[in-house]
Amino acid sequence: MKIDEGSHGTRSSCGLLFLPSEGRFVCFGGAMSSKGAPYSEMTLNLEKGQWENRFPTGKETLWGQPAGPHTAPPYPYGSPPFRDKEGNIRPNLAAGYGNTPFLFHNFAYDSHADRVVALWSLPGLTTEYDVKARSWRVVEGAGEPTLWDAAILGGICYDPVNREALGGHGEWAYKDGAWRRLEFRREQINRLRAKAEGLQRQAQALATACRARYYVTESDQETKRPLGEMARGILSDAAGLAGELKSSSGRAEGHERTQAGWALEALGKAAGVLAKAAESLNAPVAPEAIHAAEDATNALRGAVVALAAVPPRRGFSRMAYDGKNKKIVMFGGHALDRYLADTWVYDCASRTWQQRRPKRSPAPRAGHGLAYLPKARKVLLVDGYGIGRDAPDWVYDTARNEWRLLAEGAEGAESLNALRGVSPLKEVSVISGFQWDQWFSGRAD
Repeated sequence: MKIDEGSHGTRSSCGLLFLPSEGRFVCFGGAMSSKGAPYSEMTLNLEKGQWENRFPTGKETLWGQPAGPHTAPPYPYGSPPFRDKEGNIRPNLAAGYGNTPFLFHNFAYDSHADRVVALWSLPGLTTEYDVKARSWRVVEGAGEPTLWDAAILGGICYDPVNREALGGHGEWAYKDGAWRRLEFRREQINRLRAKAEGLQRQAQALATACRARYYVTESDQETKRPLGEMARGILSDAAGLAGELKSSSGRAEGHERTQAGWALEALGKAAGVLAKAAESLNAPVAPEAIHAAEDATNALRGAVVALAAVPPRRGFSRMAYDGKNKKIVMFGGHALDRYLADTWVYDCASRTWQQRRPKRSPAPRAGHGLAYLPKARKVLLVDGYGIGRDAPDWVYDTARNEWRLLAEGAEGAESLNALRGVSPLKEVSVISGFQWDQWFSGRAD
């Protein structure tokens, strides 16, 4: 069901949230042409089926009609992205390099203060939007995560247990006007992960050396490197790490024991291909040796992820707060060289992340919508790119660690119509996903 035909303006990298205090959705920010553009903040009027300008209090009749182009003051050339010619603080929608503040998924609704927290990636600014006053403020000295380290392409989710916004790829928290990096003190797991990272780097170096020898691009000194010995050295170190993992697994409890088991499985795969590589590297390098070194690198990457205390870096991935279980769920995303399909859960009470490995899972994707359905008590996954135009919808049961495919009318599956009766998130999520479909992959539905 299509709710609206473009009255919100064709904008990319905008924010979309539901405001419980008003019972309406709000769209804000984004990049678009300034000619005939609607206002930067808009609310969805479901009765009329259109997006309406959400002017600041006192500007309702001065800056334009409820729907259509606005007449707010323009921005002077070279001005900061949040201050127009009259000094009003509001996001600039102008589409141009250096002018547009991009959001990606860096925004969340603070249900306690009735405000929106937004981290704009391009200028690196933290802002707060007062829902009642309909006004923005730039938070000075917030100590934002650095642009490339944790902010760009990231996401934010509000944690009502600790009354803070979780962001920076799950490693930062915003509260009382300041960001701080969270510390995940798991000394044993962190130490083992550091060793696995070292092994992965060694395997990658071996793969690079194999290519250089195969394509005859080595220097005179590099031709003397004993590649077979390099492979056997990595294999020996991997065996040593496996021994430490077995020892720690016997002492560990709960999820850390599970992590050690995952890492041991990945190390076993790496050892198998490294043994083959070591044998083949005594002779002239063949493509099979390069493939074996790459397979070992990938397997060791799996060991690193298995021992991770936080989700690996990614972009275009949403988070959703599960109110029943008081946990935040993250799924998938874009890792630059591949799409992801991993599920991570953040326990708000203990401020710890856990990777989940359910029996079945949605296919890899990014730019998707993720929202909690309070009556169904499940997390809904919709849309996304990297999976085709008709990405199927899924629901996740956090307590049971179970993903289930939504197939309308299918026997044994939950009814999508029933979930639609809970919330119009399915329809609205298409608008949320639209920005990425158009901006990132060059298509629009």
